[in-house]
Amino acid sequence: MNNKTLKVYDTITRKLVDIEVPQDVYDEYKKLEWRIKKKNRSFYEHEVQFSMLIGNSNGSLEGFKEFVSDPEDTVDKVVDIVLTEKLIECFNLLKPQEKQLLKMLFIDGATENECGTYFNCSQVNIHKTKGKVLSKLYKLLNNSCEKGY
Repeated sequence: MNNKTLKVYDTITRKLVDIEVPQDVYDEYKKLEWRIKKKNRSFYEHEVQFSMLIGNSNGSLEGFKEFVSDPEDTVDKVVDIVLTEKLIECFNLLKPQEKQLLKMLFIDGATENECGTYFNCSQVNIHKTKGKVLSKLYKLLNNSCEKGY
């Protein structure tokens, strides 16, 4: 029998070792090795690995437009987050019934008539109360933003 020698990685010793294998095993190993190399070569010809993008000499990615968002988008997102946090803070300053009314109208999608039934009052009263609560929330939000906290 004609044996061949292959270099394989020994996971126990963590070193490359020579092993003797029969010709058919050697042939299959070489075919597999060839297919892996071909796939890798094809991959590198058509794709760019993220780990290969090291950026400028200081390591920044400013040259890679696809990884850097538009600064205006970033500012808009930060402003939206801050305003949302302020709105939640101001919302929490409302009375429980005021919070419940806004939740029913704007989150649950209830009508003014349904809210009137829930609070045992007329739709007109709910409409007026909604206007007052939204005005109060608007003032709280403006005061909070003017003070900077």
